[in-house]
Amino acid sequence: MYGSSHTGFSLVSSAAEGFYPIARITGGTIANTSGSKYSAWMATGDGRIIWTARIPTSGGTVTPWSDYSGSIRARDLDTGSQFSDGCDMVFLVSHDGRKIYRGGRIAGDWNLIYTSSVFDGSLTNISVGKGLYGSHTSIYVTTSRGRLLRLDCQWGPSLSIKKNDMTGTLPFTRDVAVQDGNGAQPELYVIAGSTANIYGYSIYRYDMWQQKWYQCNGIAERIAVDMEGRVWVVNSVGDVFLGYRQ
Repeated sequence: MYGSSHTGFSLVSSAAEGFYPIARITGGTIANTSGSKYSAWMATGDGRIIWTARIPTSGGTVTPWSDYSGSIRARDLDTGSQFSDGCDMVFLVSHDGRKIYRGGRIAGDWNLIYTSSVFDGSLTNISVGKGLYGSHTSIYVTTSRGRLLRLDCQWGPSLSIKKNDMTGTLPFTRDVAVQDGNGAQPELYVIAGSTANIYGYSIYRYDMWQQKWYQCNGIAERIAVDMEGRVWVVNSVGDVFLGYRQ
């Protein structure tokens, strides 16, 4: 069903080894901005959306976190490209899993761009990549029903979104990350599986050229891609792995 990927993940650290503390915030997921490697956005465990302008490269003092939530609470978030004024373009899944908002310029200013259907189920995790097939931005989102959706967005006087189901023959999808760092076409990674083992679920890569899913070597629970296009995963016992291609 899946071809040989020649893609795997090498152990980088166990638990939090190799990371220095920046702040203590209960819960949350974090996404680096696409515009500056020294800033970050986070959706906290209680759904607040917070941002810091500068992350030190080796310890030191961090700029205080600012609350950008307004009336919106987020389940997950990611950054895409930048607005014309250089501000980060942030996309988030609402805390109830029913809506996607775009914002990041002004605290509390979030614009609704997508509402999930009954068929979609609740939206869970989000990853944002470069636009495909003439679109400005492509948003990838997993759902509570195990589906993987791609939303191709055109910005302009009126918003246009084309929804595509990317699930195919994948088992239940649980997390998603898109890699824009290498080549003209992005590569898509997901964590997917119906039954977990002690370390998590299987990892799959989608080749945009071949339009085909490949199963990678490795098991994990969460996946992310940094600004250099490197793929990182974390398993259920806290081991951190860096992806490689043979």
